[in-house]
Amino acid sequence: MRPPVIESIKIENYRALQNVEIDKLKPFTVLVGPNGSGKSTLFDVFAFMETCFTSGIRHAWDRRGGLRQLRSRGAKGPVSIQISYRETPQSRLMTYRLEIDEERGRPVVSRELLRCSRSPGPGRPSHILDFRHGDGDVVDDETGEIVRIISTGATNLR
Repeated sequence: MRPPVIESIKIENYRALQNVEIDKLKPFTVLVGPNGSGKSTLFDVFAFMETCFTSGIRHAWDRRGGLRQLRSRGAKGPVSIQISYRETPQSRLMTYRLEIDEERGRPVVSRELLRCSRSPGPGRPSHILDFRHGDGDVVDDETGEIVRIISTGATNLR
């Protein structure tokens, strides 16, 4: 069984990577550049995401010194990481986006998005989940219905 293959990554406001997009990644990719250009920071993006998913966003955030150390100098807006990948070479393209900002000295997920292409070819992507500040929509995997999640509960939309 082969692991999922990342095809592209887009990073905004993450340390030295203020606005970087790398497309057409291959299973074997070599990064070359001068010191301080962001090569190690790109690898830290993956470590940051892993820590977010295993230990929580607050732990990943604090471990890197919070917003002051994490956000690119002079940047405004959230730290944003978007990864597009395929589970298998023949499967649909999945795109996951995580935007983290700070409110009252604490990290908050300002947006979380997961979408997939409708078919292996080009076409408008279908949203699986789309949350903004904890409220949003998620598609029920069994019924295909869109469920609205609000901090006080859930409501079926269709």
